[in-house]
Amino acid sequence: SKHARKALAFYKLAYGLRPPYTVVLDGNFVHHALKVKTSIKARLKRLVGDVKLAVVQATIDELETLGLTESLDFVRANCEVLAGAELPAALLRVGVIVATQDRSLKSQLHAMPGAATVSFAGTVLVLDPPSRASVRFAAKQERIKSRPDDKERALATRLRGKKTPVVVVRSKKRPSAPNPLSCKKKKVR
Repeated sequence: SKHARKALAFYKLAYGLRPPYTVVLDGNFVHHALKVKTSIKARLKRLVGDVKLAVVQATIDELETLGLTESLDFVRANCEVLAGAELPAALLRVGVIVATQDRSLKSQLHAMPGAATVSFAGTVLVLDPPSRASVRFAAKQERIKSRPDDKERALATRLRGKKTPVVVVRSKKRPSAPNPLSCKKKKVR
């Protein structure tokens, strides 16, 4: 949970991810969660906080073609359907976390900056650390924010143009009094 809090703090600062988090579920994630008999919403709430479950239409179609009726019933009962044909298109919304077990989809999402992913490691739910693309994009945005704006540049050029000499006054080191312990009289035995 410490790593999850750290990753969530990064996404909050860099990308404005705010609760309630919209968690977009993938079909294989739902199937795996129901196979290990776990409550998806309760586990996600324990991991990241307040969540809303959502799916894209492609996930519903995938579950229908595979004939996974139990997963399909769960999705229809508990999830909101997002307007987006594919999962990466759903990430254009702010504050979206993707829950998936598909490795190819995870690698595709890790190439996109700002994509937070959740997956099962066995029976443990894990929020993946920020990808390199996310960290690089956030660092680039911070560098852009830290650059001086037009007013600050004009002020700096005006101050450089005055050429006022900078005088540094240093105080002279003067001799100090001797150490009082060294001036003590010797004790007579």
